[in-house]
Amino acid sequence: MKKTNRRYFVLILIAIIISLGVFCYYYYTSKVYIDINGEKIELNILENKAIDLDTFNSNDDVIITKLNGVGNVIIDGNILKNGDSINIGKIKIGRDNKIRLVVKKMFNKYNFEINTLSSTFPKYSSYGESNYEGDYYLTTFSMNYTGNHYIFKLNKKGEITYYKKTDMVSFDFTAHKNKKGEIRYMYLEGKKPNFEGATSIVGCELVVLDEKYKEIDRIKYLNKDGTYSLLDNHTYMYIDDGHYILTSYVLRKIEDKNVDVLDCLIHEIKDEKVIWEFNSGDYPYLYDCTTVEGKDYIHINSIDIDKDDENVICSFRNIDALIKLSRKDGRIIWMLGGKNDEFNLSNKNKFSKQHSWISAGNNTYFVYDNGNENRRTRIVKFVLDEKNKKVIEYKEYDTNIYAAMMGSVRVIDLVNQINLICYGGKITKTNTNFRNIYLLEEINFATNKLEFGFTFLDGHQIYNANKIDIN
Repeated sequence: MKKTNRRYFVLILIAIIISLGVFCYYYYTSKVYIDINGEKIELNILENKAIDLDTFNSNDDVIITKLNGVGNVIIDGNILKNGDSINIGKIKIGRDNKIRLVVKKMFNKYNFEINTLSSTFPKYSSYGESNYEGDYYLTTFSMNYTGNHYIFKLNKKGEITYYKKTDMVSFDFTAHKNKKGEIRYMYLEGKKPNFEGATSIVGCELVVLDEKYKEIDRIKYLNKDGTYSLLDNHTYMYIDDGHYILTSYVLRKIEDKNVDVLDCLIHEIKDEKVIWEFNSGDYPYLYDCTTVEGKDYIHINSIDIDKDDENVICSFRNIDALIKLSRKDGRIIWMLGGKNDEFNLSNKNKFSKQHSWISAGNNTYFVYDNGNENRRTRIVKFVLDEKNKKVIEYKEYDTNIYAAMMGSVRVIDLVNQINLICYGGKITKTNTNFRNIYLLEEINFATNKLEFGFTFLDGHQIYNANKIDIN
């Protein structure tokens, strides 16, 4: 064979081998990759199963891009090759609402369904429709801190409009606007269960999202030595970008008692500079007020800025008390409830293991009293004369249940007595003849009418609830 012919033969053979290789790769590979609103999804034609998304927002148009992989993607008759995109509009979140597409490979077609609501999201039901604008900001909770957990948002009809899966249990999902009018969503994401050996505390980071739910910041607690610690999982206050009130703990040994305790730290920080800080260890009598054994002697679970004077009031579950702190220097102004109560509350009026409080203005405060001492959960309203340290008005609302842990109360309409209650966890009825209880209820306290309800059906709980009209 002549050298020229041999060369052509070799080139043809190489071309055939390359063509066969490409054909075999194309025929035998099984994966195609698409992007749905920024989330990369793998479709495997050998599995052909329904696909869950980690996050979905029903208020955004759904944009699907074929990234790479075998075959073409067909959506509503439109063929997508590598790099092609299609906008299929807005889709409501629901178990029955699917994004359907086809992967065509050679002469075969493979059907896929993308769940708009993840299959691992807890089963739920809702009741009624709220008469008040705003969305409910919630998180799923279970004592299994790892696994499938979600932050999510409901509209006033009880429809899920946004959710995001988190790797560990998360807390206190909220929405705010900064001074420029830009929306900020945020939540506490669990990072370390049994923080410093306390089973009741989860070490967290505060995750900040922009108006498109894209992460823009993660925040920890700045210590005096310049190091950072994980935050407490219960509470925070957003004032503006870079300006927060945050909580954490520091381990300390009480030498004369030979015990290790966790002192609660609270500070206001702006642009990485601490304005003031409170350390419960600076007030030794607070340890003597505790009602529990163990490190977590004080257990902060709620803070809010007083609408009347802009100071901070904190709820400390394990001393059965609310404490007002000065935002100038962090000193204690007064204490309501507990062993060192300064308002002369009667035993009947004192609260026990409360989980939440809220300022309604005009010296009016609402407390979510879990009522562990009497196994009776109630909402308590106080109107205070702070100058003379007297209770001007006291009212209570019987929830007809006992919730041993978690929960919250929010004022929706003070004049018409519309309030939002999240019952928390470990719920039992105290009145067996009372109607069905939802984990989340918007109630008219004047008429005892349930306006709106939402609950999980599979044992999941809700840590607390916020209703916010961000628009």
